Parts: sequence; C-alpha cells; structure tokens
Amino acid sequence: MINNQRLKTFPIIGFTLRLIISCTFLTILLVWIGPVYVQTVLPILKSQIKWLHPDYDIHEMAYKEQNMNQEISVKISIVRRFTDEFGKTGSWRDVSYGIHASTLYSHPIILFSLLFSWPGLSFKRRMISILSGLILLCVAISIDHPFHLISQAEKGLVVDSLSATIREFYVFMLTNGGRQFISVLLFLLAISHQYFRLPEPLQKTSPKKHVQRNAPCPCGSGKKYKHCCGKK
Repeated sequence: MINNQRLKTFPIIGFTLRLIISCTFLTILLVWIGPVYVQTVLPILKSQIKWLHPDYDIHEMAYKEQNMNQEISVKISIVRRFTDEFGKTGSWRDVSYGIHASTLYSHPIILFSLLFSWPGLSFKRRMISILSGLILLCVAISIDHPFHLISQAEKGLVVDSLSATIREFYVFMLTNGGRQFISVLLFLLAISHQYFRLPEPLQKTSPKKHVQRNAPCPCGSGKKYKHCCGKK
C-alpha cells in the first residue's frame, strides 16, 4: 500500500524540471572544464589500453582544441601480424585518429544530473550517493572508452578472433544507447543504499536474565515465565 502511494505521488514535474536544469548546468560546466577533466582521465585510458593490448606502441594520446573543436588525438603503432580489409598482411601499422572529447562527457552528465534531481533523498544521503557516483564514474570510464579507442585503432583490420568480435559488438552497443544505459545503471547503484536495506535483526531475549517464575514472560507471549521461556 505504501509503495503504491509513493508511485502515485512521485513528483514527475518537479523532477523533470530539476533534471533539465541539472543537465544544462553540467553540460556547460563540462564544456568549460573539459580540458582538465579529459587530461585527468587520459592517463587511466592509456594505461588500460596498454594493459589490454601490449602490442600497441602509444606515441600520443592528448587533448587538443582546434577551431573550437575539442578532441582527443591518438597516434598508435600496432606491432603484430595482421590482415587488412584489402587482404594485405603486415606486422607494423601506424594509426592516427581523433575522437570528440564530448564522448567522455555523457557519463558524468547523465549520472550526476539524476543524482542531483532525484526526489526523496536527504542532504546526507544525496552526498553519500554523489561520492558513490564518483567511484562508479571511474568504473564507467574503464568499461567504455578504452574499448572505443581500441575499436578506432583496429578499424580496417580483419576481425580474426573471438575477443575482437565480442569487442566490436560491445562497441556497437555502446554507440547505440549502451553508454546511456550504463550511466542509468550506475545511478541506480549509487542510490541503492537508500532503497535496498536489509531489516535489522530481532533482539533475542537473553536466557540468562533473571525473571520471577510467575512474572509475565519478557518474550511478549502473554504467558507466565514458568509456562513459556522458563520451561525446562
């Protein structure tokens, strides 16, 4: 009954207005501080790509701004045997490409817009959720952008392994709504402490506590102690 009342009284209009304001504010903020955010994240991406692909020689992975466009410039040498889409084989391939830096903005915008706007959270619990969101943002970065950058580096090469096939399918999902799904899922994890709590254990009556035999039993049964917990 309580759950039904909560669903019926959900402040959808207020939540929507707060969500629009939060999303707009965070978008402007990330465009403004984008260089700092991207340059903080890039070392994490670089180390993870190097761990996933020891055969990559990463010459450059840097934030660049050209003609008001914010992008991540990448220069990589692939040092392994490969076959390209034209059937040519080789053991060394230099790759240069760039991706929009705004690709890194979607997770924090969606995640923190929802955390700032979600109703029913006290200030303390909202702060706890935001701190949890910062940790979960690192998770989102590690399961998203490295695979996107690897997919760009491998473009034009024949997919010749199961892991590469899975990676390409995963990147396809990310670029077709999967990135937004991950952000919403991490938001639910960030607020889960508010809605998914285990009930506190019942306090058991200590058998060592001295109670008169004819006194009411402390367990609340309504019987005398000698006919309830005091039985041998």
